[in-house]
Amino acid sequence: MKKAKIIGTIVGVIFFVAAIAGITYAWFTWQSSNINVSGNTGCFTIDYGIGQEIGVSSSEPLKLATSYTEGLYAEVSLGLNDKCTGISGKGTLYLNTNPVGTDTAILTGALKYTAVSISGQTSNIIAEGVITSTDKIVLATNIDLDTETDDYTYRVYVWIDGEIADNTYANAKYSGYISAEAIQNAQ
Repeated sequence: MKKAKIIGTIVGVIFFVAAIAGITYAWFTWQSSNINVSGNTGCFTIDYGIGQEIGVSSSEPLKLATSYTEGLYAEVSLGLNDKCTGISGKGTLYLNTNPVGTDTAILTGALKYTAVSISGQTSNIIAEGVITSTDKIVLATNIDLDTETDDYTYRVYVWIDGEIADNTYANAKYSGYISAEAIQNAQ
């Protein structure tokens, strides 16, 4: 009888430890899948200055425009930490359209994007096009990240071209965000 109690206690403790480990693992997995990574990887910096979001989560609605500068935008700065030497990398900039929150009726030709690189007082258009699906759009690749190159801010505008939009675009909603990545060059 005493031996059965000891075996029962040991089995109970083992099940208790397994249950706690399973709950801890499930909690950790759930927490890690909800992380939005941005920031500093030690040497490469990616800084979403005013935020990544464009559209319905912002307080301003998308409206008809005659120029991209009248659209909504988000921006990101890409660079290399000044303390890092002897390394270089390449950056990539993306525009992601959320399928939920974006009226699919506006994906017919007048919803446009324009990506601009900004260094000091100088800005240059690096990409522009039409948003016709909720696919991820690559805006710029092979952005040099090294000690020889200045850090650039990239501003991505989303706007409705008022010269070609019809009633389909009235009160339309867009939801999207920008993202960027940096990959170190092989040494």
